[in-house]
Amino acid sequence: MRDGSGSRRSSDRSRRDDERKGSGYSKYKSDLDRLFDLGMAKGHVGHIMSKAQGPGGAPGEEGDVSPRAAAVRKCRLAESSADLFDAVDELLKLGDLPDDMELLLRVCDHPAEDVAAEALERIERLTLRNPLKRKAAFLQRLYTLEQTATSAELRDVVNRLIEQLA
Repeated sequence: MRDGSGSRRSSDRSRRDDERKGSGYSKYKSDLDRLFDLGMAKGHVGHIMSKAQGPGGAPGEEGDVSPRAAAVRKCRLAESSADLFDAVDELLKLGDLPDDMELLLRVCDHPAEDVAAEALERIERLTLRNPLKRKAAFLQRLYTLEQTATSAELRDVVNRLIEQLA
C-alpha cells in the first residue's frame, strides 16, 4: 500500500527546482534592469546587431561598401519611378543588374527598352529556378509591354516570357 511518500518527494523536488529557477530569474532580472538603467543596453544591442548584419550594415546605413553595393541599395530604396530609373542607370555604369526579383520587376518599366529587355531576360532565367509570385499581375504587365514595345529585342523577350509563364 502506498503512503503517498513518493508524491511528497516529487513535490519537494519541484519546490527546490522552483526556488532555484526563482533565484536565477531574480538574478537575470536584476542584471537586465542594471543593463538598461546604466544605459549599457544601447551599445550592447548595437554591437550585436552590427555582428548579425555583417559587412555593409543594414540598408540605408553607410559603411565600407563597394560603389556597386551602394548603387544596388539606392535602387532598392528608390521610392519614385524617376529615382529608380536614375539609380538603375548609375548601377548599369558599374555593371549588370543584380538577380533580385523585386528590383527586376520594378526595372521592367524603365523607359530605355534595352534596360527593360535586360531586366526581363534576368527574370526569365530566374523564373526557371523559382516560381514567380503575383504571376497574373506580371502577365498583364507583359501584355502591355508587348503592345507598346518598339524594339524587336524587347518584344522577343516579352513573348518568350509570356509563353513560359502562361
